[in-house]
Amino acid sequence: MRYGVEGMDANVTIVQPWLLEHWPIISDFCKAVVFLGTVCWGAKRYREEKEKDRRKLEEERSKDRAAKTLASAEKLHELFSSFYLNKDFDELRIILDFDRDYKSKLENALTKSLDAAALDSLTNDEKIQLSCLDKLLNYLEFISHLVKKGLLREDDQDAIFHYWFELILRPERKKLHEYIDKFGYEAITNSLKEHAQRRPAKHR
Repeated sequence: MRYGVEGMDANVTIVQPWLLEHWPIISDFCKAVVFLGTVCWGAKRYREEKEKDRRKLEEERSKDRAAKTLASAEKLHELFSSFYLNKDFDELRIILDFDRDYKSKLENALTKSLDAAALDSLTNDEKIQLSCLDKLLNYLEFISHLVKKGLLREDDQDAIFHYWFELILRPERKKLHEYIDKFGYEAITNSLKEHAQRRPAKHR
């Protein structure tokens, strides 16, 4: 046993000077390992937090997009209903939809309304038709104003009102075009011009 203890003492005696000599290096190495571990752990935590923030932001954006889509759909449904289900527009839609009705019920009233000297000759029925026309044009003016302000997209406007813009743009309906210009429906005029530019060349 004494031999073993003496051997251990000898080893300790050898190790101690070695440790003392190399301790600064060992200490620096340990510090570097600890520092590197801390950096790696911090980087891992940073990535995890960034990923968590990214997912949270993506979820919020997804919810926001869904809310905007729903609001847009509700707005389009409201615009559709207020135009197609509004009885005030029923007769005018029929008149604009059929050339025979347009010529017999509206064109003469438009011609008189554009001539100051002929205004007194307007019949009651013609005045009613012009009043209904003004309601419809004011509605389209409002829609065109929403597009101009960026509150309604052009493709959504076209989705609901493309057909009616096409009817108004018919070249044989010059009196209607003059009426729109004369009585200051500027937003409709601009929308009609933009709509005409978006039409295929064969329809221009």
